[in-house]
Amino acid sequence: MNYIICNTDQKNYFLKLLSAINMKESEVAFAFDKEKFDEIFSAKISSNGFVLIDVEANWNKQEREIFYGFDIAADLRRIYRVRNQIIFHSTFTNEYFEKQSQSDIKFKLMYGRGSSFIHYPFTVEALKEKLLNTTPISAATLHDIVTMLCDLKGIVIDKLNHELKFEKGATSLQQLFASIEPYLSNDQKHLIEMADYLEKLQQSISNNERTMFLSQKDLFLKLCTRHLTQSGKMESELNKPTHTVLLVDDRENELEKYAAELSKDFIVVKTTNGTEAIEILKGDSANNIKAIIADWRLFQDDTLTYWQPLQGYEILEYAAKSGTRALFALTSQADYVVHHIRNLLGIRFSMFKKDNLETADQWKLFKDVLTEACEETTQLISNIPKGTGWTKAEVGKKSLHQQYLEKRNSPEWKLFENNITESSNQIWEYYDSILIKKTSEELLQDFSVKFGIVLKNKLESVLIAR
Repeated sequence: MNYIICNTDQKNYFLKLLSAINMKESEVAFAFDKEKFDEIFSAKISSNGFVLIDVEANWNKQEREIFYGFDIAADLRRIYRVRNQIIFHSTFTNEYFEKQSQSDIKFKLMYGRGSSFIHYPFTVEALKEKLLNTTPISAATLHDIVTMLCDLKGIVIDKLNHELKFEKGATSLQQLFASIEPYLSNDQKHLIEMADYLEKLQQSISNNERTMFLSQKDLFLKLCTRHLTQSGKMESELNKPTHTVLLVDDRENELEKYAAELSKDFIVVKTTNGTEAIEILKGDSANNIKAIIADWRLFQDDTLTYWQPLQGYEILEYAAKSGTRALFALTSQADYVVHHIRNLLGIRFSMFKKDNLETADQWKLFKDVLTEACEETTQLISNIPKGTGWTKAEVGKKSLHQQYLEKRNSPEWKLFENNITESSNQIWEYYDSILIKKTSEELLQDFSVKFGIVLKNKLESVLIAR
């Protein structure tokens, strides 16, 4: 499915344009207002299609010159986690927006990965070129874009890190604070003590006290990190937890500490016992638990003498083979111990050092990664077939579902996935180029010789193409 976000009067223009590239109206979802927009994107969407956005959309009585389309695009990336290629269009020129981006961060989104611009009105050929040269983005790239181009904390702290310098002098400092002020509410300015720190930093420059300046800068950035949240919202306005995670740690005090931190953003199921963790997973037949966070080494008591019957990495191994879940290990072990066992397990999981889960910044990073993993897991689960042919296994053999889980959680998965994508693209490009030029018999023969795919009839080749 493809998505077009524009004003109502543009629908016929786009329908004619899309028909010229053989795209049916049923393959396009139009959003002409905020209500329809939320309805479309609140459901998880495939990243295969493109999103075309009129930056001059005037929903909610927005003025044309506000370029509301950029705010819509920011919501797509930040709130709805859309990884599709986004193509902006406007009657204004690309050069105009480049100039605007120097003073307003929201315009920079057009120049981030996975985005491009086309001048309106445009031809079919121009649209085809943009679609060819703009690709969907990965989860990692989405996180980078959201943090640095859509997230208030990323915007403000990035500007401060790069431009808050002793050598630039008091005038530059005044200009810098003025440039971030429009992004902040009065409450936020108060929380980060903005006026006080401007005065302190100016005083340090006036007294030529570089060390004092750096100290005050560090304290100011820590306040910003603590009190500025996504897209300018106050902490109380953030969404309630939706993803469920299983947390396993043998030490009660550490379990409670981690659970308290994670509970701000996730529904946490917790246990200090490895055997109980396995029982919890066995009972999670609906796969409601989207991630496992397990302490690497599990002891029976605080003397750290006797190991539990099951260790954290064994819980991760079981989880990898019993459901679709994101896997995380917490450890304070020496690297050589952990990585050797990790290689022997033959499963994929992320590793975090306990020493790196102390500060607010470190927890923010971990929870961002965890959220992305849970959302990816949720998407994967929704796409998994449910039929008996998928789940039923012949005697002594593994079901297709079991084989999928083992492959999905293996270290070779990314290479496997990339090979599938590359082969699929080759088949599609070839199929698309010769479909109307070949007879059914020639088509079937070509697939057999070129790709090693034996087809019984032309219908099977159509299914492959789809």
